[in-house]
Amino acid sequence: MFMVLGCDLQVSFEAVRRGSMSLPSGISQLLRQRGHKIVSEGSDDDIFLPATEDGEILDAFKVLLYRLMRNDEVRKVLRDWAYGKTADEVPDVAIIESYMTLCSRFGARPTSEEAIRARYARTFEWYVSQLFIRELGARGSGFNIRLADANPDDEFDCIAVIDDGVVFVECKTGRGAIFREIAKFVRRDIELDADYSLFIFDRDYTFQREGEDTPRLSAEQARELGIESVNRVQASNQTFFRIDAVQTTYPVRPFLFACGAFGGLEDRIRYIIRYTRELQRRRRVVSPLFTVEWVQFISDDESPEAERPGSEETPSA
Repeated sequence: MFMVLGCDLQVSFEAVRRGSMSLPSGISQLLRQRGHKIVSEGSDDDIFLPATEDGEILDAFKVLLYRLMRNDEVRKVLRDWAYGKTADEVPDVAIIESYMTLCSRFGARPTSEEAIRARYARTFEWYVSQLFIRELGARGSGFNIRLADANPDDEFDCIAVIDDGVVFVECKTGRGAIFREIAKFVRRDIELDADYSLFIFDRDYTFQREGEDTPRLSAEQARELGIESVNRVQASNQTFFRIDAVQTTYPVRPFLFACGAFGGLEDRIRYIIRYTRELQRRRRVVSPLFTVEWVQFISDDESPEAERPGSEETPSA
């Protein structure tokens, strides 16, 4: 009996080492402690990794992929490649093609245009979740998560658990604007009961590529969306936006943050966490590190088409 049990344990440990079996993820256990149950979450099959069950090979590729994505310029090239840009349009795309060729030698994955775009979106979510673990010391994180007691349509792009609470991050690739998705974002944030909520755009800017990067939102649109105010916050050389919801729309913690993903994402997240902690503990921000500027709503006549439902195609830089 003991020999059989020992043999089974040896087989199980070897299977886990090779990646053919998996133990419950850290984020799953941490969220259970907070009353949540994960029914599904992102895996190695969802991101730009080889189609192999060899755990050691996958671990090596994860290190390489993470290091590539830590470089803003390489990450932009990966995004552009995923959206179909060629070497004529993006000279450094050869770096990405070399990485994909190397992946395919250990196991090829679908290469249709739709499959590549979907895999890029998941890879961006994975990168953000890894950033919390590797750079910010999170106790656990995961991506592409669905929860048992949430709306069945709701998917949580990234959830991280830090010492101070739960962080919810919505990761947006493509050209989408935050305002037409804010109702879903708020619903998910309430379902998760998050302590920190971020909306991260996979681009250099948050709202406007040209001119001043502020939302062109009319007072009427704000009322329809349940938004009370928008503030631009600066800390050191980083900028992010605080969006305050009307109290009746968002009764628990009526604000969330939005920012771009390039030019210091790690620092931006760190400052957002610090800013939120000050608000939660002191009811106001007193640190001289932060400069807060109220963003004035535009007139209804100036309201742009860009903030209305539209294209989700190739993102701009």
